[in-house]
Amino acid sequence: MTQSILINNQLFLPKLQSTFQSEMIPFSETLSVPVSPEFIHHWTTSPKNSHSKEELQERLSIIGPVLMSFIKMHRPQSISEKSSPIDLVTEIDQGIETLFRWWIHTHYPYHKGIGEEGDKPSVETDDVIWFVDPVDGTQNFINGSDNVAIHIGSIHGGTPYVTYFGLPFLNQSFCFHNDMIDQYPLQLPKTPIIGTEYLPNKQDQHDTYHYVLDVMNSQASQSYAIGSSIYKLFDGKMTAFYKPFTKLWDVIAPLSLLHVHQSSLWNIELFCTDKTNEKWSTGPQFSPFSNSKDYINILNSIHRTDCRAGLVLVTPTQRPYIRDALLRMI
Repeated sequence: MTQSILINNQLFLPKLQSTFQSEMIPFSETLSVPVSPEFIHHWTTSPKNSHSKEELQERLSIIGPVLMSFIKMHRPQSISEKSSPIDLVTEIDQGIETLFRWWIHTHYPYHKGIGEEGDKPSVETDDVIWFVDPVDGTQNFINGSDNVAIHIGSIHGGTPYVTYFGLPFLNQSFCFHNDMIDQYPLQLPKTPIIGTEYLPNKQDQHDTYHYVLDVMNSQASQSYAIGSSIYKLFDGKMTAFYKPFTKLWDVIAPLSLLHVHQSSLWNIELFCTDKTNEKWSTGPQFSPFSNSKDYINILNSIHRTDCRAGLVLVTPTQRPYIRDALLRMI
């Protein structure tokens, strides 16, 4: 694959999704980005120590911005429907995920990759598991909105492992591993701002959200890109966030940003789907980064069906009443 998509210091977007078997695959002649010799080195050579998260973080800090540059430099040329006319995917989503999966598959073959556009392999409790959403906010991307993000996040041993999270049109990106603790200061908004995300056709979620806003006398915040919304927590522009029926590739990278850099400030919880219960709070509860056997069993189960893990809830540790109130109403 390397020989077919890396030509004259240009990286081309592959046309085929999640294909690792051939060195020569079709690529888009109009979708490419320039790359540096440093990128080519990290793209083509194996790590000195494949178990070093420090080396992996350094390598991903070079690879990630190049993948993000496909979003910054190109507009989508091919748009397809997935589950509905408002659930869309572009060739840029699929191509970026294919590139990253190839790189991990080639240089870190024992890692497992789970992404929005590709396969969902079975995972074990001791695996390094990657969750990839190449273009978070695809509808925004198509419409020219700045609220777009790239998520490349991994978990291992019950904690975030190595993460790349970027907001291409806001010129913001973060690449870190779980020991790079550097607390970012935060001042919460005086008036509560509660965020969530849902597709426009989800009337029940719309009604619940506006009920929450009314009862809590809070302001609304939606960007139609989950990563962009969670980043508002990190940036002090939102008080709490919830997302029911979450797919983990939508949240692992930005939640890792909160967990590593603002760990004392946020409660980050996942209440897994249990259709026998009326309230999320009565279902199984985990850290979204958990490697417990029960959690891994749930992941393997949902990735054979609709991939929806449950309710993600992020609330400020300084205001526990917000968590309690949200769990009563959602």
